[in-house]
Amino acid sequence: MPHSSAVIPCLRYADPKAAIRFLTEASGFVETMVVEGPDGGIIDAELAHGEGGTRGMVTVGGNRPFFDMRLPKDARGVTG
Repeated sequence: MPHSSAVIPCLRYADPKAAIRFLTEASGFVETMVVEGPDGGIIDAELAHGEGGTRGMVTVGGNRPFFDMRLPKDARGVTG
């Protein structure tokens, strides 16, 4: 019986709108869902890439401290 599993990276950016623009224009991702907050900022977005069995997905957003989702620099992680 075939089965599959998926890992969906949750990427946090200081400017989620710019990240979405970059990922769609440079890497061929397609927006499948975008949720904006009352201030117009991106709360969460899903971007898909590929087709069929090779389809991949990432989620993009900014800091979400309530869910303990922070930018690497705010979490004292490594960033470029």
